[in-house]
Amino acid sequence: AIEELGAHMLKELQKQGVVRKALPGLPAPRKVKITSSEFIGSAKSIHYCPPPRYVEIAVIGRSNVGKSSLINSLTGNKKLAAVSKVPGKTRSINHYLIDGNWYLVDLPGYGYAKVRKTEAFGWHKATQQYFLDRKTLALVLLLVDSSIPPQDVDLDCAYWMAEAKIPFLLVFTKSDKSKKGSPKPQENIKTFLRTLSLDWENPPAHVTTSSFKGQGMPELLTYLSQVRSLYKDEVKQGFWTQARQKETVKKFGKKTAGDRRPGHKAKAKGKKGR
Repeated sequence: AIEELGAHMLKELQKQGVVRKALPGLPAPRKVKITSSEFIGSAKSIHYCPPPRYVEIAVIGRSNVGKSSLINSLTGNKKLAAVSKVPGKTRSINHYLIDGNWYLVDLPGYGYAKVRKTEAFGWHKATQQYFLDRKTLALVLLLVDSSIPPQDVDLDCAYWMAEAKIPFLLVFTKSDKSKKGSPKPQENIKTFLRTLSLDWENPPAHVTTSSFKGQGMPELLTYLSQVRSLYKDEVKQGFWTQARQKETVKKFGKKTAGDRRPGHKAKAKGKKGR
């Protein structure tokens, strides 16, 4: 039953192009606004994370994508997550307790050359272990910088998530910014989704945000409330069943985000703007 609900949710996500108010097929949103948030702890591996008591929503993205800014904007707490001018500073799994009943989890970023090569390529070891083994993980917010053209490492991440059957939502950040000589954010978003559609019948759900202007935050908070409602009972039993864990580890345990199926990279290379 747990796996059926997870599959149903993923199917609903893939049908939706943009998150607006409340997604059909999911429970009605409850307690949307965040009223309290606090840092609980930082862990180098899943073994040192807080006990899996509450549903968890994880945040990940390429270094310098704006994870800390998004977390602070969502929670309304500007001092919750430290915003660094140096990319790649998040090197641990950081848990934030939200409203005393769920966790927002900040995961190490990827793709920044100045961290150790073993960490920059593919997943940070702790991140992959978290994805595959954390029983209370309900959803991953995959952050993508919309101010720049699509990056292979972000596309790789989306493919890995889909193939590992991990529910995720694409969150395009920095929609209020554009770089000189580069396409506008909306064009970059279209190109990213169009690239995914080369292999996917329906691209995953996505929301466009700006932490500076607050764009997309009400929609994102509404959606997160729906997801928490959906998994409120299921996480008590463990979102990943033992059989699903074994299957996932067997298929993906030794792979990195770069291990997309061969046909995709050949198709994607021919796309302009990549």
